[in-house]
Amino acid sequence: MRVEKGYKPLVIDKNLCKYAEVHVKKMVEKNSLYHSKMSDLRKVNSGTNLVGENIAWGQDNEESVVNSWMWSPRHRWNILGTGYKKVGFGMILDKNERKYWCTVFSD
Repeated sequence: MRVEKGYKPLVIDKNLCKYAEVHVKKMVEKNSLYHSKMSDLRKVNSGTNLVGENIAWGQDNEESVVNSWMWSPRHRWNILGTGYKKVGFGMILDKNERKYWCTVFSD
């Protein structure tokens, strides 16, 4: 999506992926959709200044969740943000097989 819009692609970062995976597990455990503290996100990559996070639940696949985020100005900004260089993804099913999603972004 970024490349189609003329932006550089993001690099998948293993630390951000681990963080996103842990965060979706916590959301499932609490049966709640909530954002991380920005200070926690900044700790994942020390020295980072710019971080963002998109979360969602219930979408069936990657295309569906990205499309829903693109309709939200803040989530869209995270996806297309020119200051971001790295990204991490997490997804988990709850006991009812609903998908919880988390994508984190960093400079």
